[in-house]
Amino acid sequence: MKTIKTIFAALFLSAGLAAQAQQVMTVRTDNSNDKFLLGSRLVLDLTGNKPVVRSGNQVMSYAAGQSLLMYLMPTEDDTYQIIDGATAFYNPEDRYYKQITYTRSYTDLGWQILYLPLRLEFDQWNQDFDIAQLNDIHQYDTDKDGRIDMTELEVVLLRDGYTEPNTPYVIRPRKTGTFTITQNGGTLYASEQVEKTVSNWNTDFNIHGTYNAIPGEQLPTGVFYGVGNNTLSINEGEGQIDAFRWYVTVSGRDGTEPSIREIRIREFSTEEDAIQGISADEGADDNIYDISGRKVSRPVKGIYIRGGKKIAVK
Repeated sequence: MKTIKTIFAALFLSAGLAAQAQQVMTVRTDNSNDKFLLGSRLVLDLTGNKPVVRSGNQVMSYAAGQSLLMYLMPTEDDTYQIIDGATAFYNPEDRYYKQITYTRSYTDLGWQILYLPLRLEFDQWNQDFDIAQLNDIHQYDTDKDGRIDMTELEVVLLRDGYTEPNTPYVIRPRKTGTFTITQNGGTLYASEQVEKTVSNWNTDFNIHGTYNAIPGEQLPTGVFYGVGNNTLSINEGEGQIDAFRWYVTVSGRDGTEPSIREIRIREFSTEEDAIQGISADEGADDNIYDISGRKVSRPVKGIYIRGGKKIAVK
């Protein structure tokens, strides 16, 4: 008995910046050599090891297992629409388009996770969003009991230039709703699920970009990905990571498991009170601490905390 393959293709047709019309096509076949015309230039090809969608000789996307959700399609005028929330995305090589758009819905005004195969220019997002690059990870002993009790991911606001493709960022909308970032004339880069590591003396923080949705139950214990109130929370086996996101795994450099439950996202500032949440005895504690909360008797060049405020030793 032949196995029936089921392929789902969702085609998004342009209907202005805010509205999108969706047509869903279901194809069933027991012939592994079939090809199906999805549009005037799009062909669903089942002749290889994996089902693929082609536009001419260009591979547009691979199927995952027995099903394929096509949220990403070139339209007739050679534009590429990225609709956030896709379950999977794969682009095998760099390709130039006359226009690339990225549409996403925002329900709150806090920092949110962003990972795109695009290079976005500052003017393309500046009216509606803030975008910040990841800079460093800091840990503090806020209650001064000799144990780390606060972890912060420091981000730096981009004020000009552009974002890099396949690179983790955070994005913050100026208002809630559904918005589209438009790039007129640009490259859709080959999708790479990059891993970057930020380390301090005791801990490695591994940041993983993904173009595949990952259910919470498939994630290893100790993964940080849910953002709420500008804080990354640890995986509890619920929900999922969507495509076009990144997540964080944490490991102790001495082989022990760090006791971190959340990572707060904080925008870098040069003001003296930029490091918040560190309490000081009123008018009493004049000791000097490094940024990890350890007392320092003879500070050398660097950034330190004294009296709850950041100081620089040159």
